[in-house]
Amino acid sequence: MVGALGAAVKFLATIFGIGLIFLYTQPAFDYQKSVAQGMGGEAEENYAFAVGNRQFVLFTFVILAVISGILEVFGVEDNSTYRMSRGFNGTRRGRR
Repeated sequence: MVGALGAAVKFLATIFGIGLIFLYTQPAFDYQKSVAQGMGGEAEENYAFAVGNRQFVLFTFVILAVISGILEVFGVEDNSTYRMSRGFNGTRRGRR
């Protein structure tokens, strides 16, 4: 349960962080939208492309956060052969 709870907290923190980034950059996109609409034509089409890319990045980050949370919950970590002072299997590096 601790693993699932930790993964849920990390997932929510990641989503909150992504939301803060998008909230911080939104005024720049609003300005870009008004300029593109003012110019019309190709500029307005290019802005629609930029918005599409922004939405794709948003969904990609959310999907990656979900996948990393699932891997954290169901992943197995084996530290049984590692010792803090001697490295792997209790030996120094390069020596047996």
